[in-house]
Amino acid sequence: MINKLIVWFYGYIHIEVSGCNISRFLNICSARGIEFYSVENMKDKAIIKMQARDFFALHDVVRKCRIKVKINKKTGFPFFVHKNRKRKMMFLGILTSFIMMFVLSLFVWQISVEGNYTYSDEEILDFLEENGVSHGIYKNNINGEELERAIRNEYFDITWVSVELTGTRLIIHIKENFNIENINDNKNDFKDILAKEDGIIDSIVTRSGTPMVKAGDLVKAGDVLIKGNYDIVDDSGTVIDTKDVVADGTIYELVVYEYYDKISIGYKNKKYLDEDTSYKFVIFDKMIDIDFFGNKNNTSDYVYNVKQLKLTDNFYLPVYMYTCTEKEYEIYDDEYDKSECISILNENFNYFLENLDEKSIQIIENNVKIENTDGYFVAKGDIVVLKEVD
Repeated sequence: MINKLIVWFYGYIHIEVSGCNISRFLNICSARGIEFYSVENMKDKAIIKMQARDFFALHDVVRKCRIKVKINKKTGFPFFVHKNRKRKMMFLGILTSFIMMFVLSLFVWQISVEGNYTYSDEEILDFLEENGVSHGIYKNNINGEELERAIRNEYFDITWVSVELTGTRLIIHIKENFNIENINDNKNDFKDILAKEDGIIDSIVTRSGTPMVKAGDLVKAGDVLIKGNYDIVDDSGTVIDTKDVVADGTIYELVVYEYYDKISIGYKNKKYLDEDTSYKFVIFDKMIDIDFFGNKNNTSDYVYNVKQLKLTDNFYLPVYMYTCTEKEYEIYDDEYDKSECISILNENFNYFLENLDEKSIQIIENNVKIENTDGYFVAKGDIVVLKEVD
């Protein structure tokens, strides 16, 4: 790509060489260091692509080989300038664009956070803004080491931070420590493991502390499952001391969830009619409207999308394009049939089960059933699950 740009900048020409000594012409040019980008041989002529500045060096070679040379095409920056030499405003516009791109490249126009899970992008971006780092900041005013240190000091469970400045983009790379215990739960005033829901203990393995329940016990929310201490006894079994520890163990509990969902047979449906799209540009926080909707229609849905413009992956511009799509509709009364109602309820229930599965909650028993009652289809019942007490 760079080589092509250099060739275009210096300019190149396509010449047509005809005669009986084309091969000799090419050999002499090669011996004299005259380079060709490409040579296309034909029956009695050749089409050659070469640098424009080397063309005048062909005079002696052409005379010696007694051939004819004709310029077919001129391409490149010098010919572009010559062709448009009277269009001063165009060149002024090009020069102004280059100056603007250079000035814009001195600032940060896009800040992103990568590697965060516990903390949202907005939370970290707000913290950066409080520390003077925001969109539009001069790149030389960013001290990477100080910024990394400030983030680590503010967020105790962020163990590694790297500030990357590339183009007009500032990227905050972070790593969070997921192996540390919850600090709030490990304070001296809270060492016990408590039941968070009513249920039946399925199994319990104690690693630290004293177990207060056993498999098969019925517990209520708030009951102590593992107490944060253990007794020290002598040879006779007499308790001589009690030591406080942070309770630790693996406990599985059987819990009953009540499930309820209903859907009406009759409902209001939408029939979409026309669709129209308008655009809104934000430049340096200044709004420019292009055919934007002045009055919102109560019978239309609006879909918004925002995109920050960029020249390359890392050269963002302070220009945002908002797209608004208006979908006009009319409302009419409609009804679900039995199969549609059952399908919707089953889809909702499967989504509920998928959420449980994502939390590693195992379904032990499913007693949910679908009934038709007074113009509604109802899915209700209970679900017995096996879950780990965390």
